[in-house]
Order: sequence, then structure tokens, then C-alpha cells
Amino acid sequence: KRLAPPAVIGQAVVLQYSADTLLPQFLKELYLQCTTPPMPKNPYPGILRDTLRRGYLLHTQTESHTSLGRLLSTPMVLIDSTGYIYSTSHIQESVGKKHEGMIEGRKEQAEKEEEEQEDEWG
Repeated sequence: KRLAPPAVIGQAVVLQYSADTLLPQFLKELYLQCTTPPMPKNPYPGILRDTLRRGYLLHTQTESHTSLGRLLSTPMVLIDSTGYIYSTSHIQESVGKKHEGMIEGRKEQAEKEEEEQEDEWG
């Protein structure tokens, strides 16, 4: 059941996402990393490393041990030598299919909830 009126539902979703992913704590950690002595000359590599680490954790927390094992044992292929970008066809396919399904499911659920909420709110 939706707890926010339709006028502020977008902001409510962003706030809930930020709370679920512990975004405020992560931003505090990044800030302290950049401002606490000894301060790095260039903080961006550390920020990028920590942001990627957090993204990988968020992406893999819903994966099963079997699929993670498959992802880790798949050989990497160099895609772009200037940017040192590696990938596997397995990762690209699985991520694409997973996110497409998640997005479609969420759209349908949101539309259904909106209709129910509009009936309830008047």
C-alpha cells in the first residue's frame, strides 16, 4: 500500500531508495575521506574506487551463489584497450535481461499502485 500522495510520489521513491542503499552514510564516508588529514592530492581515484565497490555490492547482493560463481569464473575480454575496459558476453547478457525484467515489473507494479491510490485519494 502506498503511503505518499501522488503529488510527491517521485520524491518519496528517491528518499526510500537513498535510505535502503545507505546513501547518506556513503556520502559522509566519501566526504571524510577527502577532508580528513592526510588529504590526498587527487581524491577522485579513491572516490571512484569506493563508488564502484558500493555499486558492485548493490548489484550482487541479490544474486545467488551459483550465478556469482559463474560470473567470477567467466574469462574477461578486452573491449577497449585505451580505456582498459573488460567485459564478458555472459555479464552483458545477464545484466541486460535482469534489469529489463526488473524495470518492466516495477513499471507495471507502479501503474497498478497509482490506479489504486487515485481511487483511494479521490
